[in-house]
Amino acid sequence: MEKLNIISRLHDKFLTLRRVTYSTNFIAEIDGLRFLAIISVVMLHLKTHLMSHSAINWDAAALEQNPLYWVLSRSGLGVFIFFSISGFVLALPFIRQYHYQGKKVSIKKYFIRRLTRLEPPFLITSVLFLIFYIIVKNIGLDELLGSFIAMITYTHYFIYGNWSPINPVTWSLETEVQFYILAPLFFFLTLRLKSFKVRILLNSFITMVCLYFSMLYFEELKQLHLPKSIILFFPYFQIGIIFCDFYLKFIKKNRLEKKYIWDMVGLAGIIGVYTFIVPMEFVNYLLQVVSIFLIFCGAFLGKVSSKIYSNIYISIIGGMCYTIYLIHYPAINFFLLFTGNLTFTDNFVINYLLQFIIVVPILLIISTLAFAFIEKPFMQRDWWKQINYSLLSVKK
Repeated sequence: MEKLNIISRLHDKFLTLRRVTYSTNFIAEIDGLRFLAIISVVMLHLKTHLMSHSAINWDAAALEQNPLYWVLSRSGLGVFIFFSISGFVLALPFIRQYHYQGKKVSIKKYFIRRLTRLEPPFLITSVLFLIFYIIVKNIGLDELLGSFIAMITYTHYFIYGNWSPINPVTWSLETEVQFYILAPLFFFLTLRLKSFKVRILLNSFITMVCLYFSMLYFEELKQLHLPKSIILFFPYFQIGIIFCDFYLKFIKKNRLEKKYIWDMVGLAGIIGVYTFIVPMEFVNYLLQVVSIFLIFCGAFLGKVSSKIYSNIYISIIGGMCYTIYLIHYPAINFFLLFTGNLTFTDNFVINYLLQFIIVVPILLIISTLAFAFIEKPFMQRDWWKQINYSLLSVKK
């Protein structure tokens, strides 16, 4: 009985970790999609660090034939799903305002919310990792300061043409910030159109134009340090915007019946995302973007998929994705300093699964604590005012 009470208390405590939302109602499927995106990225970087830390010299040609390695090598595509989720989440209140008598979006509050919600956890973790590299890895501040300043101002890739040595994954935050800045203007120009069909056609046309020109001028973008910018990745944000319009028009309004056929559609989308990554051509790029749309369809309309994505544990972990994303790369690198050489065989799959079993639970525990203390406090609306009130009460 005591064990059951402990498990029950842990369960109740875990439920308190659900994200705090204000501008939109909580949508469990979106956090389930966040889980899909973050677990994909974690799996990729676990593979990356295993390859660099393990004493085993795997044959590259043989690894390419390994199905698990094939999937892991492409799992960075989870970032593209993150971009689509951002498109969906940011578009939602604007489409509601324009077409469903939703509350008017305050642009001032929009930017304040982005700044006060996302910036503090990013700055805190960035400073902690900077200190870690200086103290533990004995790297001089003068070697890291330039990269650090560029990283926290979201200009690192534009200035240096590569990712930050402090936290390489933050390149995608630079792209996200570019979208956050441009989104209200883009929504004003495209989402205010009264006709649903015209909005979909226009946004689909913009998506294909962006796809085509980003492929056509990819080498020029590389020379300008822009291959990781919004210019190349805007179609992924766009697909989230387009799905958001579909969601409010059909799924939310008409409460479409969940069917098994949509589970198959969602599964086809996951396969498509992994399949159409190479070669990097317009048709593949287009099919990959369409595949993400299919994943969203499966998550919201699939009879089985919707239950998986909206599962309380899946959605809560997905809701912690920002914290996990910020800390997982340096954390995995650190863990594998100790576990990377734990081997029982030279089989890649067994070695990878061993590291996954050891590292991922530890990462999840640390991420949960970091989420509770570093990210969640800043989810509260106007949290800085509460600090001011607290300080005033202390003075009195």
